[in-house]
Amino acid sequence: MRKDSFHVHHPVDLEEALKKWNESTFDPVFLAGGTDWVLKWRQGEIDPLVVIDISHVKELKGIREEEDRIVLGAATTFDELSLHPLLNKYAMVLVQAAKSVGSTQIRNMATIGGNVANAAPCADSVTALIALDAKACIINQEKRIREAFIKDLVQDKHQDRLREKELIIEIFFEKEAVMTFNGFAKIGDRSTVTISKLNAGIALKCENGLIKKAQIALGALAPKAFVAEGLSHALVGKRMDGRLISFLQEEAVTIVDQSIKGRKSHPYKREAVKGLMDDLIANLVEVKADEI
Repeated sequence: MRKDSFHVHHPVDLEEALKKWNESTFDPVFLAGGTDWVLKWRQGEIDPLVVIDISHVKELKGIREEEDRIVLGAATTFDELSLHPLLNKYAMVLVQAAKSVGSTQIRNMATIGGNVANAAPCADSVTALIALDAKACIINQEKRIREAFIKDLVQDKHQDRLREKELIIEIFFEKEAVMTFNGFAKIGDRSTVTISKLNAGIALKCENGLIKKAQIALGALAPKAFVAEGLSHALVGKRMDGRLISFLQEEAVTIVDQSIKGRKSHPYKREAVKGLMDDLIANLVEVKADEI
């Protein structure tokens, strides 16, 4: 039976959060935006005695530029991501994904770290982060820190590879990963809160109209978002012209056939992915060479 109450801590910095974590007699649940957490609690999927609200932990907030990479605090909201000038400069794939998340209210609350930890197959930000080959910075109760690629951290539907007593504190990607162009697209239910039926993120490095390197990620097509390795490699050497969309559509249909053939959603997604690839190319934004 779900308990009607639990004890909540509201630390203001990481040191205090770790202190409350170590002092707790029971394993605490971490709360950031709470958009998924509250639903799970109401449905009885989680039943904590202690909650640590990390939404105001200063080290987990904000976006900063380092010499070779962009760092996102795990408690940064999607609204903050969508408006930040650094991301609008380097990573429109992530900006576009952030803008597509849920309603205005959800974007004001939901966080990038929580979205990754929740590991939903349809999570728009996860697909965008995988396209950027992003990593998570993770801390444990003893203050040991490790890094893991987002594509490896998400294990299965609503399952991640966070070890026991671990917390995501930052997410980062290398500036080189944004390449020359990047973008995001999704197809979902036509409602105020649009949940992806398909989504895709892409980063392309181009020289003189020729693709030299590519990374394309697909979401809501398998238990977790993934890099379409074969398609990414096949794009190398292709020209950025009108034939590119047709090529992408043909290859994407093959991926759908291989991924979900026999499922009820297969006929729909087989056709929908063509429109997704069209939108993906339309949403590509160029990163100026002198900005990287």
